[in-house]
This record gives sequence, structure tokens and C-alpha cells, in this order.
Amino acid sequence: MQLLDLITSQLDESSLSRIAGRAGGNRSGTKNALESALPLILAGLSRNAQQGQAGDIQKAIVKDHDGSILDNLSDFLAKGPSQSDNRIADHVFGNKRSTVEQKVAQSSGLTVDDVSKLLATLGPIVMGAMAKQQRQDGAGASDLAGMLGSADQQARAMPGGSALADLLDGDGDGDVDAADLTKLGTGLLGSFFK
Repeated sequence: MQLLDLITSQLDESSLSRIAGRAGGNRSGTKNALESALPLILAGLSRNAQQGQAGDIQKAIVKDHDGSILDNLSDFLAKGPSQSDNRIADHVFGNKRSTVEQKVAQSSGLTVDDVSKLLATLGPIVMGAMAKQQRQDGAGASDLAGMLGSADQQARAMPGGSALADLLDGDGDGDVDAADLTKLGTGLLGSFFK
């Protein structure tokens, strides 16, 4: 199973309701934001791993993420993300976090604050899925960049996937059509919230 598929298989209608409750209660907007934000997180992690941070990502997985979050996802969603969970998005996006939040908010109809909460919720889920995927595949730190690269390519192949490159790899001016992020979300509809 691919990393992106592992993550989306954990998200169902109950998860959507709990996440939406923490992000302003807008179910439709939350669903749209999730479908745009998840590929962006994977793309950001992949970019960071390719730029020499794979070791740091692996240390974070070993230290704080064993994959058990996926076995108790409803408990995590009930209590919400911690300050530490919120910092994952800071590490993933760096100085582009506010641009990502603004563009996901534009494409989903959520507020920037709600998108920030959503990124803080998704971060530990993605990290836990990475830990679980490594364990299932018998993979180690040296395989991390490849696993993330594969997930990133899967996301970029979806409609609107070029927005990932423009938003994360561009010059930081935020000049990305929010409609592209909306298209990116529609590429995940077959996997999300079955």
C-alpha cells in the first residue's frame, strides 16, 4: 500500500466530522481543505527530504511517532493536536506556511485559522502513517526519501497537482491559482471518506 493510500484509508465520515468540529464546523469546507492540504504536506516532506533533511524527519519519527495514532485515531481527533503537533507544519512548510494556509483557505472556504488547526491535525497523522509504512515495508531511514517521493509523485499526478510545485517550490510570491488546489482535492475524492 502506498503512503497516500494508507493515510486516506484512515479518514472516514466520522473522522471528517471530528476534524470539522475543530475547524469551524464547516464539513464541506473541511473536506475540501483536507483534500488539498494532505498532498501539500506530503509534497513539503518530500521536498525537505530531498534537500537533506531526511535524517531529521527520521529522528522525529523514531522519537515521537510509532504509528499507533492510526490505531487510536478517534481518540487523537477527540482531544485535538498539541503544540508539538502544530510545530510539524512549521517544520514541513517553513516560511511558506502562511502562504499554504492562505491558499488552502481560499480553495476551501475555511478561515486561515481553521486551516492552521487542520494542518496541526494532519501533521501527526502523516508522521504516524510514515512510521507504520516503514514498519510494514521493513524500510529504514535510507528509504524515507523514496517513500515520500513516491507519495509526492502520486499526488502531483492528480488533477491540479502542478499547484504543489508552484506553491512549494516557487519563488514564494504565493501566485498560485486556488482553483488548482480545488482540482487537486477532487483527485482524492475516490479515496476519501468512503
